Amino acid sequence: MIRCPIRWFCLGCLGFAGIFTSCATQPSGERAAAAALENYIHLLRRQDAVGLAGLFVPDGSTSHAGQKPIVGRPAIRAMLESFANYKVLAHNMEVTTVMVDGPRVRQSGAYHQTVRTPDGQTIQVQGKFTAEWERQDDGRWLLRRMHTAPPDQGK
Repeated sequence: MIRCPIRWFCLGCLGFAGIFTSCATQPSGERAAAAALENYIHLLRRQDAVGLAGLFVPDGSTSHAGQKPIVGRPAIRAMLESFANYKVLAHNMEVTTVMVDGPRVRQSGAYHQTVRTPDGQTIQVQGKFTAEWERQDDGRWLLRRMHTAPPDQGK
């Protein structure tokens, strides 16, 4: 079993690739959230802690099942920066459910990530995720909540 810090790293580095149907068939909120997720992927691959933290609403949170949520952009950024010596080798996410409720979109599914640790170990982490996006007054879509759980637990 992977210890807590690795889980937080993987949680902070949730990226999404190749998981959406054609934009032409999606409602506008779903399309916008898909585009926001693609931006998240780009920042994840660059391991851009500042950019990733900026994708959250000011009091947004990131959490993993059974652990205390990390709340607010500064705390999320600090958590991500604490993993600067780790390297994301691969990250895949399959969105299985999308729910649109006006200015909110909730995406859920499964993730799998491969990471190289500072000591050279390669580890793989997988589980379930839920991403909750909110449309802002300026039109941007930001994360209210990103949550992960082991594959055998609920979201």
